[in-house]
Amino acid sequence: MWIRSDEANAKAVFSALQDFGAPLSGISPSDFNEHPETVFQIGMPPARVDVLQDIPGIAFEEAWQHRVDRMADTDLTVHVISKEDLIRNKEASGRFIDLADVEKLKLSGEGQ
Repeated sequence: MWIRSDEANAKAVFSALQDFGAPLSGISPSDFNEHPETVFQIGMPPARVDVLQDIPGIAFEEAWQHRVDRMADTDLTVHVISKEDLIRNKEASGRFIDLADVEKLKLSGEGQ
């Protein structure tokens, strides 16, 4: 999960994680704002959730303008990164697995 890294959102993310019951010992709201390199992880693979403040290749505000809304359930809309911005992110990461994903994304007929 990629979050906007600013003071107000850091407090909201921290509060949501508290409500969810996430283990927050030693964590404060500022950890979701002042430390863009920090990744907060909840759970274990394959059900792990990573909370990211920064990703390579694109700024949050730019990606937010291009976001795509999807229905996760009958009454829950989620915002996801656009296909084009995801490709930019994966290309910028330079990891072999991400570059392979780019090839698959470019070949897929699905739009955003």
